[in-house]
Amino acid sequence: MTRKREILARKHLSYEGLRERIKNEADYRLLQRLCFMMALYEGDGVEEASHKVGVVKSTGYNWLHRWNEDGLERLRPDFGGGRPPKLSYEDREKLKEALKEKHCWTTREVRKLFLEECGVEYSMSHLRRILRYLGMNYGKPRQKDYRRPVNAEETLKKR
Repeated sequence: MTRKREILARKHLSYEGLRERIKNEADYRLLQRLCFMMALYEGDGVEEASHKVGVVKSTGYNWLHRWNEDGLERLRPDFGGGRPPKLSYEDREKLKEALKEKHCWTTREVRKLFLEECGVEYSMSHLRRILRYLGMNYGKPRQKDYRRPVNAEETLKKR
């Protein structure tokens, strides 16, 4: 039976330099990756080092390849910022002003407005998130009780 040859970690930092980085690192994700590299420096295999820091073997190999490519800088987590929004900041502000023109909107009406004004269609749940982000509130409209006196708040304060 042939065994897979283990990939060796390049020594971008000395053992003592790596220990010093681990002591001073505040970012948990980078600290975890540095501890993984420390285990490799100490002679553990990728599978064993991955198990020590609590990640799967494939993640350990990814970290090792990134370390070998460019050292510490490549090991730093980079999430890329995510998908850009469909609406620009200016479009959102324009729609916010359009929403202020009318007192009560339904979410279906707002969805239709977004589609007509900007050509963007959102799901109802995401539309609610956008409205909350814009500082808007939503709720079910309630009918006014015809029996309520005109000066109800004043009467309540007097009691």
